[in-house]
Amino acid sequence: MNKQSVILHPTSIDGVFEPGIISGDGLQAVRLMHADGVLTAWTWDHIPVSPASLLSGTAEIHPAGFPHGSVPIIEHVQWEPTMQVVDMIPTTFARKSDTIPRFKRLVGRLLHPGLHQLLHDVFAIPTLFRDYWTAAYDEVDSVGEVAETAVATAELIERSLDLYSFEREVGVVFALLREAGRAWPRQHWQGRYHTLHCLDQIQCSIDKLREQFPAEASTLVELMQHECRLSFEPNTAPILERVEALALAYRGHRGEAKIVQVDSPAPDKVIRLDWARARRRHLADS
Repeated sequence: MNKQSVILHPTSIDGVFEPGIISGDGLQAVRLMHADGVLTAWTWDHIPVSPASLLSGTAEIHPAGFPHGSVPIIEHVQWEPTMQVVDMIPTTFARKSDTIPRFKRLVGRLLHPGLHQLLHDVFAIPTLFRDYWTAAYDEVDSVGEVAETAVATAELIERSLDLYSFEREVGVVFALLREAGRAWPRQHWQGRYHTLHCLDQIQCSIDKLREQFPAEASTLVELMQHECRLSFEPNTAPILERVEALALAYRGHRGEAKIVQVDSPAPDKVIRLDWARARRRHLADS
């Protein structure tokens, strides 16, 4: 919903709270971000600003003001810090109305419990929750294309028959996160790869995954480091090749990059020299 909802009757809404200014009479403005959109309301109970984390819970909302129902009042908040906030991402955050519902379906269909929870944890980071959906590539007029390409690529990976189930599940997560670093302003990752900046920001979630699923965590880290690595474990290479090829194809590029095995001091590693050269040429031309 792009317009402010009119609250005519008392209601309860699950969502994420973004506190704002406090008026002279003591009322505080609050943006309540929920699955269908963003509701602006007021409350007498002041909510502290929390820039490093999201405040989630259930709001008890009553209509007030003139005309009737024009100024929603939050009467009470039941805080739920463990709420899965992926479900609360407003559909209106994305440029296309179906991008976020498709993203939520991808997360919901992940069978791997660790990877499923990882995405819930990662998208509880305020920057990703709010700004991932409008992140852009370096080209002009590409606002929102990062998220749309990620979701479309992840859907293709999910249906790939040439990947094992482990590869598909990790591939879906990587497809959604490979460009997520662009959600942060460029000055935050200037001079380094945005994937490494993102990896730094989600490190706590990676460490949590590693406690129970070390192989999945190691593979995902290798994939997120792909811009600065020349070698990978054998089970990582097909995921990288498939995700990169599908993402490039989706954005209208031609030619599928190949990862090749070459002689090296570590013969059990996969070296992607031709892929690295091709990608550098692509970045130089962008």
